[in-house]
Amino acid sequence: MSSPTDPAFNKDSLPAAVRWLFEVNGYSVKGPFHNLGAEVDLKATQLSGLGTPNVYIEVTVEHVDVSKYGRDSRSLRCSATNLERSGLSYQALDSHWP
Repeated sequence: MSSPTDPAFNKDSLPAAVRWLFEVNGYSVKGPFHNLGAEVDLKATQLSGLGTPNVYIEVTVEHVDVSKYGRDSRSLRCSATNLERSGLSYQALDSHWP
């Protein structure tokens, strides 16, 4: 069992693990990337063409308080808005993201 001073994941290993998880499940994963000023950690694109084609992922080992959640939500919302402007669509995954 790991202790708080020896976490199982760190800021480098957690994104790599999330990337691997999506890749072994049939996704191509890119990131981090900037989309008109918004930074998104990872974008997973489904290779089979079934279901939602893209998943935008914010990965963190930090404590997520209201401020951090707000910054990450704005980044994802900005990316979704830019997708809509380009004629693409997104699927809202939680009630806080219209």
